[in-house]
Amino acid sequence: MYKNIVLCVSLIFNINCTGKTQPENFPELIFRNNEDLVKANIQFSSYNIRLIKTFNPIAQKSFDVIKNKVDIDTLSYFKKNLISGFTDSSKTSFMISIINQKNIINRLDQEFFKYLNEFNDEVKKTYYTLNGIKIIQYQIINTGYVNLKLFIIDSSDKNYLLDYIIPKAYFNKYIRFIEASLSTLTKG
Repeated sequence: MYKNIVLCVSLIFNINCTGKTQPENFPELIFRNNEDLVKANIQFSSYNIRLIKTFNPIAQKSFDVIKNKVDIDTLSYFKKNLISGFTDSSKTSFMISIINQKNIINRLDQEFFKYLNEFNDEVKKTYYTLNGIKIIQYQIINTGYVNLKLFIIDSSDKNYLLDYIIPKAYFNKYIRFIEASLSTLTKG
């Protein structure tokens, strides 16, 4: 039974929509909510999400170092500011960033896909709507980790990036935790 659930969730994360240049349709996805796998609510701007229960805030000194690197990275495809970071003992992380550029949906195109493919083993792209929020997701696979990049597409000038960074050895274990966390993402 558990393997079937993991397979179904993996398929949701692996839907590949790279053939579209512009997303005409963001299908509604519903993730299973599991209150036992999440804890504290985090608010960023008008959005809310509950954390995976094993996550704790990154220590301030370490967070400041990471934030500085992210904020001044001139090679990054997007200008962004890291606003929150969480991790656990397995070195799985969750980061929230503001994208400081307008119309990011136009930049999440084939060029960005090619950019990601230059530096990674495998990249998959998915469009969906979650609790009324449009999301463009990139699943990036490398030798040591899997990175789920969820771009929240907002009509305002502020767009957000949610990054789940999971050691590859733990990815199958964490899918249900990530799904439980994402099921709580809301706006308002």
